Amino acid sequence: MSCSDYNDLILQNSQSTDTLCLSCKQSASIKYIKITDVHPEIVLVVFECKTCNIKNTSIFNEKSNTKRLVITCFFKNKDDLKREVNLNMNTQLFLEYKSVKYEHESSLPIVISVEGIIDQALDALQNNTVFGDRGEMMKIMEILKGIKDEPKFYMRIEDKDGSSRVGLRDRGIYEMQNCPIEEFNDSFVTHEYLQ
Repeated sequence: MSCSDYNDLILQNSQSTDTLCLSCKQSASIKYIKITDVHPEIVLVVFECKTCNIKNTSIFNEKSNTKRLVITCFFKNKDDLKREVNLNMNTQLFLEYKSVKYEHESSLPIVISVEGIIDQALDALQNNTVFGDRGEMMKIMEILKGIKDEPKFYMRIEDKDGSSRVGLRDRGIYEMQNCPIEEFNDSFVTHEYLQ
């Protein structure tokens, strides 16, 4: 789905209501936007007061889970790079290849391929001119490139809300959005709820 498709989707699913700003007691608005083409559904709530020049956005999962989800993946094939991944906001992602580790926290909910995750990690490291040891970053970049050439690696996802998923090789995330979590498991990927 393209960015303009998402913009259209957001406009179609948004509702607005007038309210009073608690700070200045002037007119303000609340927009409620429900995005239903991801699983679980995402709800955006935007509060805006033009008098105070405030705009706050909150993102919620419509069907949030109280159990922590851990997804473990042991990939051994280039076909695994094409698997789709639904990463929830604030989800921890860990990649390990030849004893080198890469860690990332998603800032927004996203559906992306495993290869796309690796490409984003490469871009983030390549564009990082401020943080960390440049030599260590170059080493990690070489390892991430190696994953694409020889995809035998470990990936772990930790999601506090339990809504992230790793799709099957032959089925996309959107196609499986209403499937029970057990259907996402195969001999390489395990989704497990923890207490």
